[in-house]
Amino acid sequence: MAGFLDARGVIFDCDGTLLDSIGAWEEMEQMLCDRAGVEKTPEVSRMLATLTSPEAARWLHEDHGLGESNQAVERMMEEFMMDFYQHRAQPRPGAVELVQRLYEDGVRMTLASSTPHDQLVAGMQAVGLERCFVQIVSTDDVGASKRERKIYDYCLDVLGTPKELTWGAEDAIYAIRTLKGAGYHALGILDQPECGTWEQLSAEADVAIRSWEELL
Repeated sequence: MAGFLDARGVIFDCDGTLLDSIGAWEEMEQMLCDRAGVEKTPEVSRMLATLTSPEAARWLHEDHGLGESNQAVERMMEEFMMDFYQHRAQPRPGAVELVQRLYEDGVRMTLASSTPHDQLVAGMQAVGLERCFVQIVSTDDVGASKRERKIYDYCLDVLGTPKELTWGAEDAIYAIRTLKGAGYHALGILDQPECGTWEQLSAEADVAIRSWEELL
């Protein structure tokens, strides 16, 4: 854990990592799957977790006929989640205290998430953390999902910190694998089993924790 706290740059995920928001995404996904007549199996949940919002909208519209267009499905998603981020978003225990501590210690931080940019900003404003980040970055901003390293390399350039002193923090095992494959240090925080089990996080992340309070 000391290695993470010694970082000079941190690339934080948002949902399930800093915000307790996975339940809202699951609620929204269930609503859309019900409308599309798709059974939301564990496999579907895992697949949706790896997609950007445009990719998910395309899958729901083009493969399952939901909505009048891909864009119409995206609007359904945006309206549901924006309401959540503006009015119901809550941080995970210890997240606000940790980010503020790192900020006061001069650690440079970005937010990197598959969530659309305006929703990320709304969520960080709601919990009072927006000012702590050098930049808030969505996969939509870089045109690639977290299955690819592009968003992490972009954030590293923004941070301007040495790669060996830069960490990524994620709850999703697929994103941790991307980080590790790209040569980054990775911290895994346990959230929903569909995102990554404790055994997976412990085996593949440099540091695995169950809550931010463990670091505080």
